[in-house]
Amino acid sequence: MKKILLCFLIILLFPVGADALSKADKDLFYRAVEAEATEGGYEEKLRVANVICNRVNNPAFPNSIRAVITEKHTVKGKTYYQFCVVRDNRINKVTPSKDTVRAVNDALSGKWIMSDKVTFFNIKGLKSYAKRNHTYWGSDDIHDFYY
Repeated sequence: MKKILLCFLIILLFPVGADALSKADKDLFYRAVEAEATEGGYEEKLRVANVICNRVNNPAFPNSIRAVITEKHTVKGKTYYQFCVVRDNRINKVTPSKDTVRAVNDALSGKWIMSDKVTFFNIKGLKSYAKRNHTYWGSDDIHDFYY
């Protein structure tokens, strides 16, 4: 019950709702989730959408969907994107499925199926920054999740 109340409070304090997004930003969100979880079903897509929303709601990350999805850092002259689907342009080569649209809309409406602290994911089993530097939360059929 505490977790549900906390998620509800976060949504009230930091709205990420569908009404707060432009059509272009919502489309970007759909495409990011589709590209990151193409092989997954509704729940895998909802988890990816939850991570993006969790980042928007976390002061350590940008405070908009677009800024979270397109965030990049330059280290020693090399640019790193937070989402590989932006780097490799898959985000612009997918058509969001019905499951993706539903998952994103549900996340924007406040549906969470994971901890609101989870802010990282990567392909299951991949050795990554998240795996080396963050606490493992759990996995689904496609991704490992970290906070």
